[in-house]
Amino acid sequence: MPTTDKYVLEQYGGEADADRVQSLLPDFPYAEGCLGLVRTICEHLLSGLITPLTIGIYFVDSDSISCRVQSQGNDRFVVVMPLGVLVRLRTLIRLLLQYWGRKEPSMEIMHSPLDDYSESEWTVPRLLRPLFGTYDHDGPSSFWSDLAELDRKLALGPDGEREMGEMLHLAIVHMFGHEITHALAHHFDLRTADTLSDLLARHKMTLTEFKKGIELHADAGASYISIVTLLGQVGAELPPDSYKLAFHRFGYMTTLIYGLYDPQCKYLYGYKNNEYTHPIVRRQLAVEAMSSTLESVSPLLKESFDNTWTIGYSDCMDALKDLNIDCFLGKFGPVDFTKPTFPVHIGVGGPFSYTYVDEEVNVARDVLRRFSELASSFNQLASR
Repeated sequence: MPTTDKYVLEQYGGEADADRVQSLLPDFPYAEGCLGLVRTICEHLLSGLITPLTIGIYFVDSDSISCRVQSQGNDRFVVVMPLGVLVRLRTLIRLLLQYWGRKEPSMEIMHSPLDDYSESEWTVPRLLRPLFGTYDHDGPSSFWSDLAELDRKLALGPDGEREMGEMLHLAIVHMFGHEITHALAHHFDLRTADTLSDLLARHKMTLTEFKKGIELHADAGASYISIVTLLGQVGAELPPDSYKLAFHRFGYMTTLIYGLYDPQCKYLYGYKNNEYTHPIVRRQLAVEAMSSTLESVSPLLKESFDNTWTIGYSDCMDALKDLNIDCFLGKFGPVDFTKPTFPVHIGVGGPFSYTYVDEEVNVARDVLRRFSELASSFNQLASR
């Protein structure tokens, strides 16, 4: 390991060795294998670049919920996934799989997508705090013990544990893929380019749109890496129906990830001045990028994906709706009914909800398109 990598890892709690990872993921012995797979896929992608880069990819011993990529200069990057991300993903998957196979919820918690609650008004039931809540890191954190308490209350049969493993594998690849794309697509160079102001003016982008574009571009890269990894493992020659279970999992997994990253959640327009786009919108563009990647391989695979991912999305949404209902029933701790209590802000309802969401998706598509054109212009100039 390069000395510079070790310095970066120490900032994030140090590298997590195999024994530490396995102690936290006793029912998922494949974490190190997933890490090795991501490194292999990354090396393959790096081999096709004109300008050589090197990327170190690691698990780190931190309870943080955020993956990171850091530039070391000299075209060296370090990508880290905290164990806090791994264990949250594992527990959230196990939690939602409790609702697997249930009938569609008979009731749904709805609100207007125009609601604008202060984030300070949101509450999370006690048992769900390690997934959707926050912790004060000024003193000792109870995160690990809180998560273990929640996890002990969840039980899956052999089929459920197997499904958890498959979902977690997909999630690890996708989330590493987002950070790797920041390095592969030269986002660091672009952020600090002397010509950035001129590029923004030429492509009629504000700085906020530019920042949103970077993250949406990284999401699209993660989708590409996810599909390439799948096809690299099972091939692209099987009958399209053979991929249906995998495509179903992609729909479920992307919905789950963007649900996790919208805790105490902002309303639909709450991300207007944020460098990130609303998770509902990001999920839509992520699966569109998967579909586009498959289309370049086989139109029949794209058709199968388009017909199947929505079922996985619907199944995950139903589970999240059931979770919200159970929160109101007090199954995860006492409820303060004077405040918004459901953990995931998914229940955008009312007669115009889909119209509002579709409008935001179209805005995000346009931002991504203009950013892609801007990035292409920058890379052409840089290659001269």
